[in-house]
Amino acid sequence: MESLPDWVLMHGLAALGAAFAFGMGACAGSFINVVAVRCPEGMSVVAPPSRCPTCGLRLTWWQNLPILGWFIVRGRCAGCGVRISPQYLVVELVVGAMFAALWWQCFGGTAADRAREAGLGWFAQQGFWRALPMLLAWAWCIGSLVAITMIDARTFTIPLAIPVLSTVVAFLAAAVQGWVPHPGTMVSPLPAAPMWMAGAAIGGMIGVVKLAVLLWAGVLRPGFHDYEQFVSKGELFANYPHARREAVRELGHACIVLAPAVLGGFIGVFLAASIGSVPPWLEPVAASMFGYLVGGGIIWAIRIAGTLAFGREAMGYGDVHILGCAGAAFGWIVPLAGFFIAPFVALAAMGVLAIVWRRGGRRELPYGPYLAAAVLLLVYFRPWFVDLGRVAFPGIVEGP
Repeated sequence: MESLPDWVLMHGLAALGAAFAFGMGACAGSFINVVAVRCPEGMSVVAPPSRCPTCGLRLTWWQNLPILGWFIVRGRCAGCGVRISPQYLVVELVVGAMFAALWWQCFGGTAADRAREAGLGWFAQQGFWRALPMLLAWAWCIGSLVAITMIDARTFTIPLAIPVLSTVVAFLAAAVQGWVPHPGTMVSPLPAAPMWMAGAAIGGMIGVVKLAVLLWAGVLRPGFHDYEQFVSKGELFANYPHARREAVRELGHACIVLAPAVLGGFIGVFLAASIGSVPPWLEPVAASMFGYLVGGGIIWAIRIAGTLAFGREAMGYGDVHILGCAGAAFGWIVPLAGFFIAPFVALAAMGVLAIVWRRGGRRELPYGPYLAAAVLLLVYFRPWFVDLGRVAFPGIVEGP
């Protein structure tokens, strides 16, 4: 049993870490606000510096402080007096709270003990510095999902640069994590990658790179390449006349990725018999790549099948990349489970929105925010979902 001074010290350090994480999250939320406003307009997120959109007054450093800056200027521009949307304050508070909750879940005493029951004890086992690469990848993905949700809900579009950059960060973090000395049997918090999975991941990523090069070089045309010729800009739920033709085109693109993935999986099976398990330096990046392929692949498959079945575009490229970047950061289980949870999130959200918007007329929301919300629910409430899985599938879902 812990003595009172040890308990106070442990929880005090955890609270101090959570406070630091909150501050970092608030700074990230400030940047996310900039991304959410400028990306849909095609503007740079670094230049020009922050300024009032009405009068052009450049903000001073103290006016630009996360959270505090909004209160310092009392929610109004110091130059022209125009009202500053509380969205800026809310996003900074929410992202700060999300980063603090992530820290507390991974390192924070009782919360970390509860999370360990669901397999998240890796962070506490490794300690902050050894776990830093994957912690940064998780935080980056969380911030990216918030930005995607804000943009998609307002514009019905997802700037692909956001999830693609999150995917690259996750790959790099996993690659670094593989070289960090680690106590215990788990190299990273991602689901373990046996040899067949590593082979499939490497083969699939070779296919992804090959497809990207062929599209970039103009050898292949992307699906729905002539969409703008038949649909006016900004028109939603349009009746594009060649949807099935383009779905067949995308099916061919998918085969370019799937064929080397299957071949790589078979090669991995044979290699397992000779060299055994995946080397520690390779396992995290292989698990991250496999998560990306599973997350993006399941939505891409639904997109192709739905378009062939109904003759209109089903899902969007942005939705493919949402679960792709989630899989790269959190492993293949999170996007797979998120895919099945998202419809329930959508039903609950639509029920709430129907009440909120009852007097303002009907308003549609894209599916991307529901996918992002499902992923975030799995990240922050993983112990409860694991408990639910144990009840629903006894003998299949076990503890760590």
